[in-house]
Amino acid sequence: MEDSKQWINESLKKFGFYPELTSPNYIKLMKAKKGLAKANSFLDQVDMILANSRDQETEIAKLIGEDEELLKLVYSTGIRYSVHVLNSILDVLDDLEVDPAHILELGAANGWALSLLDEYFDNSCKLTLVEKNRVWKAVSPKFNVVNLSYEEYDTDTKADLIFTIFGAPYFGFEELVACVDRALSAHGYFIAALRIPDDLMLSNFLKLCATAGLEFDSKRSGQLTVKAPHGLERFPILVFKRGTSVEEEPVVFDLLREF
Repeated sequence: MEDSKQWINESLKKFGFYPELTSPNYIKLMKAKKGLAKANSFLDQVDMILANSRDQETEIAKLIGEDEELLKLVYSTGIRYSVHVLNSILDVLDDLEVDPAHILELGAANGWALSLLDEYFDNSCKLTLVEKNRVWKAVSPKFNVVNLSYEEYDTDTKADLIFTIFGAPYFGFEELVACVDRALSAHGYFIAALRIPDDLMLSNFLKLCATAGLEFDSKRSGQLTVKAPHGLERFPILVFKRGTSVEEEPVVFDLLREF
């Protein structure tokens, strides 16, 4: 597991991220990039967005504009959570023994995680990246890059594995699940790592998936607990497969295994 994390971190560095970024280093890099006055102003605006905006990611992206290097730096402040998540997804895939011909990532940034999954599967997959922010430049020419919202994305080419790492805020879950329903193959799997803070929101998400014909795999699903600046934060990693007769399962965080 630690070897996998090291592999993920080293790959992120090659893609221009800062997976081991600390708060002092973040401020130092920001000041070096923008200058002292502009850096302080930018950081104040980010703090305002984090405190007041419902759609923080979209608002921060607007603030950053066309500067992908700045986008990577800001993205790196939380990327360690994504490292833990991807590491757990690899554990799930080891257990599934799935051999996908087509992988789709939803909310993929520049596709760094999709690229690593391709490597995991020996570079044998067709790869599609759906990311509405056009500032991101794909890390691989192999990707089919789709710069659309989930609501706009539709395709006849179904994916055998769909995954998302924090690819939608809570108010975007319906669009996310509807997109998965349209894009997932008859025998495909969907793995979702999302910011779901409580049992009620978890139950609502599982209801959405059941309605879309996605069968919850409670044995392979779980939760990840990670140290955060203000304590511990937990993220569910939920595994689904396309089902024919799907019933909603009552699940709370306490019933999810720990990764």
